[in-house]
Amino acid sequence: MKIGRIWAAMIAALLSMVAIGTSQASDPTTPAPITPPATAHDLSATDVEAWLNGLMNYGLKNGDIAGAVIAVVKDGKVLFQAGYGYADVEKKTPMDAEQVLTRIGSTSKLFTWTAVMQLVEQGKLDLNRNVDDYLDFKVSPAGGKPITLLDLMNHKGGFEEGLKDLLTFDPQGMQSTETYLKQHPRPLMFPPGTVPAYSNYGTALAGYIVQRISGEPYERYIENHIFQPLGMQHSTFVQPLPDSLKGMMSHGYRSASEPPQPYELVVTAPAGSVASTAADMARFMLAHLQQGHLDSHDILSTQTARLMHSPSQPSLPGFASMAHGFFHETHNGRLLIGHGGDTIVFHTELDLLPEEGVGIFYSFNSRGRDQAVYGLRKAVLDQFMDRYFPTPTTASALAPAQAEPATLASAAVDARKIAGRYESSRRVEHGLLSVFYLLQQTVIGATADGTVLAPRTFEPGEARFHEIAPDVWQEIGGTHELALRTLNGVKTVLDSEDPT
Repeated sequence: MKIGRIWAAMIAALLSMVAIGTSQASDPTTPAPITPPATAHDLSATDVEAWLNGLMNYGLKNGDIAGAVIAVVKDGKVLFQAGYGYADVEKKTPMDAEQVLTRIGSTSKLFTWTAVMQLVEQGKLDLNRNVDDYLDFKVSPAGGKPITLLDLMNHKGGFEEGLKDLLTFDPQGMQSTETYLKQHPRPLMFPPGTVPAYSNYGTALAGYIVQRISGEPYERYIENHIFQPLGMQHSTFVQPLPDSLKGMMSHGYRSASEPPQPYELVVTAPAGSVASTAADMARFMLAHLQQGHLDSHDILSTQTARLMHSPSQPSLPGFASMAHGFFHETHNGRLLIGHGGDTIVFHTELDLLPEEGVGIFYSFNSRGRDQAVYGLRKAVLDQFMDRYFPTPTTASALAPAQAEPATLASAAVDARKIAGRYESSRRVEHGLLSVFYLLQQTVIGATADGTVLAPRTFEPGEARFHEIAPDVWQEIGGTHELALRTLNGVKTVLDSEDPT
């Protein structure tokens, strides 16, 4: 999953008041070469272990990252799981896939959306109904189009971002989800159902709805209807951790060479508070890969699971979409659904290849030197896909490189149309924090030859794009695309890798 939806880096910068530097742009005049991938390796425990031992041991040391856990599932079984580095650097306590918990951040949202789909299956929730009908306060605009559960799943509730009281380290400062939602209402920036804007507030609303409709406290509902049936004995939404799990928790580090950070308390709990082991997350992956079934338990019917894994909003050809809470995209020509997640110090990814019956979960306990975790996190998925699921049309090293799509004759004129300064749809527009977002604007530039330049995400330099269809640009030497559209009268750029 694309890392552009990560919110941890922004929160960390705001809490520490440290500016994150940018690297010098690479030479935009030299397009990246297209290199056909090698023949696919056999996806076996032996090969995965050999590959990961090299990548993870080097990546942790080079990035000053304390530790990581990883699990790979295939054909209804756990293929491989392991820990790398340390859960406690000072005591040299090793990471362990079965015995060490990490925080999975926004990957927690998949449990909230699974719970919503359970209640939809039971006829207790309607994805297209006004969420106000399930709440004891109002969030939909008066007299306007109502916000629906489907809008929340697609991050199209229209809410302005909010960071106040979102994260704390003091248990005395914790608020319940209900209190947070009612005391921190988010203004609407966009009409519901129109503009995507990733929202923890929206997911917390869905979790509160699960609580109200089920009649069970949210954390208890997830435990009773997902964790226990799946045998996830070392997973919880509860904060602070229950006594039975405290001794299993990995420390979290900004970098391995710094002291550990306090345990992070996520106030919008349904959006990001899970602590779990890689072994438990493997069971969650297996359940979704098997259409809601694991061992003798069904957390979803086959029909509901298939619906959940299907796109829940339209998208342009080749562009990622949302799938009832999952991110839904193609990677190397194969369907990939999943969700990333971040706190300040923990960084996680869960990705499923439903057509291959394969899933991979990995979680790091440090940001590392110069945000190194983001590059390593991306490398894990890219190398996993290139090694075991290379692009079908170029699966042989002897296959010819695919030709770049032709550039439109109108490219020079259209490049000037897309050029400009853009602000994220996920932003704060009120208060002092709005200045921070104004400083984070993205600049897209037009060049004399009709190509456009845009900054890479969590990578140094800029990427060069050429126009391959009217108002659609593709990265030269890559598959990343941008599209120019007008939404609510505003010039808007869509990103093929991030539907939020």
